[in-house]
Amino acid sequence: MIDAVTARIREIDREPLSDSDGLSLANRRSAVIDELVRALFEPFESEVVAVAAVGGYGRSELTPGSDIDLMFLFR
Repeated sequence: MIDAVTARIREIDREPLSDSDGLSLANRRSAVIDELVRALFEPFESEVVAVAAVGGYGRSELTPGSDIDLMFLFR
C-alpha cells in the first residue's frame, strides 16, 4: 500500500501546473494520504479512537516536503 501511495504522489508531483495550481496540487496530495490513513485505521473502527488530520494536511494543503500531522483521540 505504501508503495502505491508513494507512486501516486510522484505522479501528482510530475503533473504540469500553472502558477495558480499550487493549491490544487496540495489538495490532490492530501487526498492520496487520506486514502492511506483510512486504509490503515479502518480495522480499528470499532475501537474507541478517532484519527484527525491537523496542520497543513488537515487543511488539505499537503505540499511537497510537508509532514503528515495526525492527532489520535481516545475516549
